[in-house]
Amino acid sequence: MSLRRKIRWTILTLSLLLVAPHESQSQTRAADWVKAGLDAAPVDAKIRAFEQAIQLDPNYTEAYYYLGLAYKAAGRFQEAEITLNKAYFKNPYALNNDIKTRILYELGAIYQQLDKNDKAKEALSGAKGLATAASAKGRICYDLGQLYLKEGNITGALAEFREGKALLPQNAKLFDDALALAESKKILDDKYNESLRMMRAERYDDAAALLKEVVQSDRHFKDSASQLEEAIRLAQRSKQTKRLAALYSQAVAKAQSGETAEAINLFDEIVRVDPNFKDAQLQLQELQAQRQARRVETTNTPNATNGRRVREETPPANDPPTPTPRAEPDLHEPLYQEGLSYLQEGNWSLALASFDRLTSIAPNYRDAQALLKSARDSLAQQTQQEIAALYTEGELALQNGEWRRAAQAFEKIAAVAPDYRDLKNKLADAHFNLNKTSRAPVAPASPALPLSMTTLAGAAAALLILPLVGVMVFSPITRARIFLLQGKYDRAAALYEKMLEKHPGKIKLYPVLANIYLLQNRRDERALKVYETILRLNILTNKREAINSILATHYLNQGRTDMSAIHILEKELDTKMRKMRVSS
Repeated sequence: MSLRRKIRWTILTLSLLLVAPHESQSQTRAADWVKAGLDAAPVDAKIRAFEQAIQLDPNYTEAYYYLGLAYKAAGRFQEAEITLNKAYFKNPYALNNDIKTRILYELGAIYQQLDKNDKAKEALSGAKGLATAASAKGRICYDLGQLYLKEGNITGALAEFREGKALLPQNAKLFDDALALAESKKILDDKYNESLRMMRAERYDDAAALLKEVVQSDRHFKDSASQLEEAIRLAQRSKQTKRLAALYSQAVAKAQSGETAEAINLFDEIVRVDPNFKDAQLQLQELQAQRQARRVETTNTPNATNGRRVREETPPANDPPTPTPRAEPDLHEPLYQEGLSYLQEGNWSLALASFDRLTSIAPNYRDAQALLKSARDSLAQQTQQEIAALYTEGELALQNGEWRRAAQAFEKIAAVAPDYRDLKNKLADAHFNLNKTSRAPVAPASPALPLSMTTLAGAAAALLILPLVGVMVFSPITRARIFLLQGKYDRAAALYEKMLEKHPGKIKLYPVLANIYLLQNRRDERALKVYETILRLNILTNKREAINSILATHYLNQGRTDMSAIHILEKELDTKMRKMRVSS
């Protein structure tokens, strides 16, 4: 090696070694803030310190994790959810299983606080799958069991508690208590399910007896209290129906035997209880009409003594006394009961509709106005909770760059609450980024076809497109892209590597494969060859600086002094010097 090249390589090496400490100053300061946050006692001070660390180093995973815990301690659960998701998804392949387990475990607890039980189960199940230590897995089993118990999945709860007890025998008492509670719930659950089967079989008295046992043990077990009320109501209705059926049979028999008065009395009793029972009302009307006709005929019979028609002062002896006027059926009660049942189910919108109709035709009916207000208030509260959940979902999507998901969440809010918080700004941000990243032209709207033509056109299009779709789905590039979307970088890289082996001249494959290697933080020989090819052929990529930095470090460690290595080292030095000037 010539003296000139030796001097040049030595100067570059010394320069890079001198610049490197300056580049890491921000990371050092961020670590100092994390340490300060861990040492701080007040939770507000912890939050400020961890936020400062993230400002200095936006990729500091530990800072996001500790900030999420601080938000959780402060009761700021929505912010904790967003921050811990950032800790997990910022660079998931740089996290070891222990850190992933802790993040998912904390997320599970936060989701429970936010009543997102499905997400809580997903997070805790993920943490359990990653956990290697028996202590960690046993603790997760306990929490999962409690979550299953809360939602009524008794079988799942028992399985988790038993597994946890086997993993943590030193905590057997804790799991035994949980198992005893779950087993008592299992007994109640069996009685509850049996009572529902009895109700379907119309054994309402037996169902009510079982439900009474459940309610006496735990009034809040599922909807046992409301089911008990329903079983009692159906039992009473069943008894009433049987009684009315017996009365109806007697009335028909009396009418057929000519005992009109007794038949009228029986049909009248039936109609008083249930005006719509079979054809009792029609039978009553016909019998009353027949009796009235006989009275008129008797009244108009000629008197044998004077040849004139005279009115009889007394009714025939077999005529019954005129029944007392029957009260009109309460036509509003079915609508009232319908609204009540919807209220008990928590279906506020249908309850509101029922009581709204009722109060429009009978404003002062019982306590309908108060129940209408209760349904309206409950619906408004439910709507606000749903809007808040959608807003959090949209914020999280914005933070993670999921523009379409963010836009969809904010658009749902805009449909019902357009002035909610800073919704307009958030929605504008989502649309701006979505439009910026989407380059596909929007096709003009085509005129609507008649239904038959639309169907035929769709069928024809399917015949033409399906073969193409099959080719796309099974093509290596499409499968690699799907793996990338799913975060399966190893499988995507393997497909691109095979494609490059078959077609080494396909330049466009190199930057894609290099991006995957960068996501995996790979520095192996295969990755280094791809990086070198990109720089040597000057292939267009937005990761050139990162690739150049990796190769510069590699050549520096190897002590390479060839011209290509010196060229890369010079570029790395220029980049670092430029960054130092900008930061200063």
